[in-house]
Amino acid sequence: MTVRRALLIRNSEAIREFTNTERDNIHKFIARCYADASNNSGGVKLNFVSSAGSLDAMTDTRMQSGASVETTGNQDAVDDGAAEFANEATTPEPTSFTHETFDKIDQSRLNPSSTSNGFTSSDWDTWTAKPVYMESDDVIREMTFQDVLDTFIDPVIDNIVSGTTSDFAGGTYFISTNSSETNCSNLGVVFIDTITDMGANTTITAANIGEDGTVQQGSATTQTTYRLFKNNGVVVTRKLPLVIDYTGNGRTNPGGLREMTTAEFFDLMCKLIRRQVFDGTGNTLTYSINGTGVAKGTSMVDTRLNGSGAHNTLFVDADDYRAQEFPDGTAVAAQTYTLRLNRT
Repeated sequence: MTVRRALLIRNSEAIREFTNTERDNIHKFIARCYADASNNSGGVKLNFVSSAGSLDAMTDTRMQSGASVETTGNQDAVDDGAAEFANEATTPEPTSFTHETFDKIDQSRLNPSSTSNGFTSSDWDTWTAKPVYMESDDVIREMTFQDVLDTFIDPVIDNIVSGTTSDFAGGTYFISTNSSETNCSNLGVVFIDTITDMGANTTITAANIGEDGTVQQGSATTQTTYRLFKNNGVVVTRKLPLVIDYTGNGRTNPGGLREMTTAEFFDLMCKLIRRQVFDGTGNTLTYSINGTGVAKGTSMVDTRLNGSGAHNTLFVDADDYRAQEFPDGTAVAAQTYTLRLNRT
């Protein structure tokens, strides 16, 4: 890998190398360009859908009561205490159940070549505006195709793949529990973690123990809501690199150095990064749930109450004594789902 220090015009009368700040702004500019690309421009995108997303489904589970046990007691019409009811050893324990399944993240992969939005090494051979750099022997040379990747594209993909949500990572997707993130679009809620509500206003109370075999799920209390965000990048003031001008006199007689036009920069860098994230060697990006790669944002946690069950009884009448175990305890992690981005 060879990162070059591109050249630019200084005060309209000389040339110099990019400063670190100017280099960073170029990288932010490319990230913004990638973030602006629509799905039909090619590359890899995540979309929020109502259901049937292509990434693995995630389940929010809660605890429900064990089945109720109804006994007749001694039938003297008086509740004589614990002996009248099925004891805790004979009442079924609370169990988990799936409250809701979330499959709202869909990954789209579109080959840029099919939309004329890709740029390959063969295109570089006929490209008419090639950035230049100063070699150690003080000779100005044009960059190779690999130089352009190493200097302009790889650093941007490095930031997209990293855990950062900064301006450098335009075009990346991540999970957050916040309702908004700076310079990002909230694409939608992709997971909600709930637990069983044991409050007084639910159906899971001793006063509402069901008849024999009844199972009660109660109400859901939301613990955490998780949203999918897209980093939109930022619009920055940037300087464009100097290029060898092959447009005026033909490729066999270059017309010297000039500043790359904005149109040329878009046509090269935007197409190139889309091409690279789609299938570039060492730069191909793929999102997954709990797959390999770097975690993108907050992990989504499905929690459940961890108690062994609260034994409750209800005296109804002379031959109706009911017992049931309800969920209790505190919320603990049952399953963790992490959005990951892999680079191959």
